[in-house]
Amino acid sequence: MFSELIQRLFRPAVMAILAFFGLMMLCIPMAKADNSPVLSIYITNAGAHLTYGSQGSSLPVFQKSLNNWDSADLYGDPPNLSFNDSPLKLVRQLIEASAPQLKALNGDKPLKAYVSAAGYDAAKGKTLPMGSGIQGLMTAEQRKLCYIPTNNRSAFFTCAFKQEILANLFDTQDQSAVTLLMEQDHHMITTMAALYSGNMTSNKPSIVVHSTSISQPYLVMRDGTAENLGGWVPDSWGSHGGIFQIGQMLRTYLSIHQDEMDPLRYVLMQDSRASNHPEGTAANFKRLEDRGRGYNNFGHIAGETANGFNRDKVALPRDKEQMFQQAKLAALPLLSTARRSFIEMTTLLYAMQEQSLDNVTPHLIIVGEEANIMFASEDLFLQVVRNAMNPDDPCQLPAEILMHRPELQDPAELNHWLKTRLIPFMQSVTILPLGHFASLQHQAAVTKTR
Repeated sequence: MFSELIQRLFRPAVMAILAFFGLMMLCIPMAKADNSPVLSIYITNAGAHLTYGSQGSSLPVFQKSLNNWDSADLYGDPPNLSFNDSPLKLVRQLIEASAPQLKALNGDKPLKAYVSAAGYDAAKGKTLPMGSGIQGLMTAEQRKLCYIPTNNRSAFFTCAFKQEILANLFDTQDQSAVTLLMEQDHHMITTMAALYSGNMTSNKPSIVVHSTSISQPYLVMRDGTAENLGGWVPDSWGSHGGIFQIGQMLRTYLSIHQDEMDPLRYVLMQDSRASNHPEGTAANFKRLEDRGRGYNNFGHIAGETANGFNRDKVALPRDKEQMFQQAKLAALPLLSTARRSFIEMTTLLYAMQEQSLDNVTPHLIIVGEEANIMFASEDLFLQVVRNAMNPDDPCQLPAEILMHRPELQDPAELNHWLKTRLIPFMQSVTILPLGHFASLQHQAAVTKTR
């Protein structure tokens, strides 16, 4: 009787203790979870893309983009850190436009910020921006804290961007409220690719091609880190494989087709973004044709035209609607040449690195804000590869490739290599959809700010 009473009292006590410790064990990982807010800004040669979310989420709760063709105030000023003062102007406008939502989301919580920027590494070797434009842009805090003689351009912009975030999102100038890390843009791109490729079934290395104003391939090894391949791209290829090259070729095209009723010229002039120059559309075209400026802007619009993406941005009279299709056909050779350069550059990197890969065919991952212009789908990419590198009709590879792989000058060797090595590598392609870009940008920022 007494033992039964003990058992009746003891069993609930044991269960309560076990439940208590179970709850404590459940709370430990919850306590460890870091839900700190994270802001990321990706600065390209033509714009900036912002995301905001928490460390504990793979999806941002807010995102916004701003390109330098979006307004006359920004048009024609590449935000590359090493070029001019426009990065500060563009980032300020982007943060100011996002501030109402970001202030409501963030409140007074300390903020981790990650900025990946084109030109960051080159700007390390440059002095402070000295132009009159930067003098009119700086706030008092930026002048006091950032514009100091010991800072290079990268250090200045790192400090200046932090002050922009503080001024627009916080009611305090407490510098500890924002922790900011800034790096060259390829660090974010390769991190995005590594995060994405981590979901792939096989543990293989990857070659990542950053599809931005140019194409820049990197080698990403199995641990997710990018090999330092700086300087491997031949000088003659330095601006190839993207919208910049399309813009260069468009300038040549316009010098030949000067009639204002030429379909491509006419359609580009009707695109709403062509008028975002302070002095209007005609001045914008003159800037391209006479001075060779605006390659990224016009290359982007011409690339969209070749794909038919910008039809809703082109206002055409009813009797001239057929001109859009004619313009699309005229722009397609420009895009095709840039695509060919893209393929050649990727082939060159693979040919140079193949022997270091231990006969493992790497993944090919294409990621970037211009990837959909270059290749709207993986099937299209493979079609371009087949046209350029048909193993049944081997093409003459560029001299830069043959210089590194002289054995491929033999037609039989080249045919075998195309069939057994290059084509399987190209067939492993994955193009990260633009719809996933903001999510992967946020995840990369979370990884970088841990």
